[in-house]
Amino acid sequence: MSFSHLVSSSKKILLAVCAAALLPMASACDDTQDACVKGQACVCEDDCSEECEGSGCGFTCEPGADCDFACPEGGCSVVCGDGTECDLDCPGGNCQMTCSAEASCNVTDCAGGACVLTCDPASATCENACGLEQGCITG
Repeated sequence: MSFSHLVSSSKKILLAVCAAALLPMASACDDTQDACVKGQACVCEDDCSEECEGSGCGFTCEPGADCDFACPEGGCSVVCGDGTECDLDCPGGNCQMTCSAEASCNVTDCAGGACVLTCDPASATCENACGLEQGCITG
């Protein structure tokens, strides 16, 4: 099995796992919710800046919004809609970001490694501060 085939297969498996993990978090966002926490949807319909309290938050940046997400303890999943500008600071590592068409996506910190940035072929920008040597994947 070639390295490129292995990476491609790994990306497909990671995307399936991420999608399954986000399903329980896809509930409607509570307007009274002050913090982003694991197990509850953290959805930005307009420009926003949100931080995960703990680890494993699920962030969504709705189409057209500018979103700045922080996940200090790691394990977060981010979905960036069409035309968004998404930045993710994930020093804890093990974060996943999915970048839609015409979106600009940037993982600014992944010191803990293992961050996966999956971009639509029509994404405007797709940059991961973490490389293969740290176990990160950008595609």
